[in-house]
Parts: sequence; C-alpha cells; structure tokens
Amino acid sequence: MPIKVMDEGARRRMATRAFNFGPPNSLKTTSALLTAHYPLQILSFPGETGWGTIPSGVPGLTSYVWEEAPGDPITAASVRREVNDVTLNILAGKAGPCKTLLLDGAHKLHTVYMDEVTSGAFS
Repeated sequence: MPIKVMDEGARRRMATRAFNFGPPNSLKTTSALLTAHYPLQILSFPGETGWGTIPSGVPGLTSYVWEEAPGDPITAASVRREVNDVTLNILAGKAGPCKTLLLDGAHKLHTVYMDEVTSGAFS
C-alpha cells in the first residue's frame, strides 16, 4: 500500500537524509560542516568547485576531491566507476568511520552519466 500512517521507523529513515540546494556561494557546504554528525566524510563530485571552503586538519573530517592530472585520458565510464567505488568504500566503512556522508556537487554528476550513455555526445 503506497500511503500508510507514519510510524517511528519510517520517520527515522526519512530524518536521516537531507538535501541542501541553493545558488553558488550560499554556504551550503559550510552549513553542513556545522550541523553534521562527526565523523564526517565529504565526497566532492567531478565538476564541483566549491570544495575550497572545506577546512583541512579537522578531527573526524575526511574530504575527497576530484582532481584531474593534465593530459590524463579519462572517460565518462572511468569517472563513474571511480565515483561509485569511492562512495561504496565510504558506505562500507573501508575509508574509516563515517556517521555522516556529504555528497557535494551531486547536480554536476548527471553529465558523467549522460556522457557515458551517449558516448560523449552530451558534452
């Protein structure tokens, strides 16, 4: 049955997710740093440029950023695989303890998937 009375289990599942969105430089990442439960792991997706606001040297904070080496041949499929692998490793606990996972720049990831299914024609 699609509609049901909310119970404690359903409320708890939905209360564990948040989706912050807004224009550039509107302190989305900064607010997450202040409200997240630590240990916190942040994965900045390819194309996201706001990761410069993430501090370094904070206990319980691990941040992953996408950085392409000049001249390195990459494909949409290899980008997707690496993003998926890192995300799954964090969720599986292979990257250390994680109480909060922040996926930064998710709105940029669709181009990777579109490029993969269109063999690069999207970009």
